[in-house]
Amino acid sequence: MDKGQEYLGILRPLDLYFLGGERNFQFGKAKEKTEYYLQSERLPQQSTLVGMLRFFILSQAGLLDENEFAGNQGAREANRQQNAAQRAQRDKLIGQSGFRAAAQLAAIDYGQLYSVSPVFLLHQAGDGWHRLVRTPLNHRRGEGIKTYRPFTMQAGYHTGNAGETLLPVDYRAKDGLADSYLDVDDGQGTLYGMADIFGQQEHTRIGRGLQEDGYFKLLYSYLQAGFAFGFYCRAEAGALPDDAIVYLGQDKSAFHCTLQPTTGEGLSSLLARVGEQPGTPLAQVYVALSDLFLNLRAADYSHFHYTILAKKTFRTLNATGTTSDYLATRQKSSLFQLVRAGSVFYVDAEGADYLQQALKQPGLQQVGFNYAVKMGGHKE
Repeated sequence: MDKGQEYLGILRPLDLYFLGGERNFQFGKAKEKTEYYLQSERLPQQSTLVGMLRFFILSQAGLLDENEFAGNQGAREANRQQNAAQRAQRDKLIGQSGFRAAAQLAAIDYGQLYSVSPVFLLHQAGDGWHRLVRTPLNHRRGEGIKTYRPFTMQAGYHTGNAGETLLPVDYRAKDGLADSYLDVDDGQGTLYGMADIFGQQEHTRIGRGLQEDGYFKLLYSYLQAGFAFGFYCRAEAGALPDDAIVYLGQDKSAFHCTLQPTTGEGLSSLLARVGEQPGTPLAQVYVALSDLFLNLRAADYSHFHYTILAKKTFRTLNATGTTSDYLATRQKSSLFQLVRAGSVFYVDAEGADYLQQALKQPGLQQVGFNYAVKMGGHKE
């Protein structure tokens, strides 16, 4: 049985925003500039959503302590001892540690926050919203194609390393792979290109304390009118505010977040709508709704008839909160190669079992990673 109340989170940037990624990941003492041109990520990371919601819970309970990490090490330790009782309360409300990908095999206690879904996009349609997800990479691109059309797959091919292999007979390399979003709520599979949703604006900055080459450029993002970021979460009833202003990313970009209790159109309905997208009678077809932490074993390749994968890098801070120095807890990080949302797997029954088992890591699914949905209208 699901815990707590499910909410739809609607996150709107109030202006340009800059969300950091691997190329601009720095923390702690000032370092020499290593990149001249930095580009914002388009979507907030799952770990960003978890941190934001934990912040909201503490704010709602009046337990934010901005002075705990202020001053020198001695002052911070004094504040920490003075606020020991409040720290125990905070640990009860949001858990003792944040997201750490390397340790997320088992579910983590985040206190009153129980789970977060994969982030998606929202498009205003009348008085409501339509949900948009990354277009599956098996979409047949081409001039005039404005709705989702998967490749036509053909069987009868074999390789030395695997069994029967499917091939897309209408794939054209010059068209490339899908780079768009799919409306799963309009009943037509309408596609929105990146330029329909996101805009970009370049800013030039001057780095402080640099002797030479002090100029660098930042490429900010913004959402076009009528779009917002969306996610579902489960939390203790009353633990989250109805709406709040929050500052995210390295540049502290301002966002407005509203949290509305769901009434039937929650995460389960999103998974169902994605599952209604076309499949093929030649194999079971799974699409990555979220980014995936996935290691495929060579012995199971024979059960994967075809895959269309894209990758992305994901870096997390290994913050433990166990040392007295705030920066020291965050100087180490881990870099992962993830299978990007929208990637597609054509598998047989055994391959489907293996894929589902490989993705079934409660601590990762708890924060919105490792969601893959079977398409073609088949029930799980």
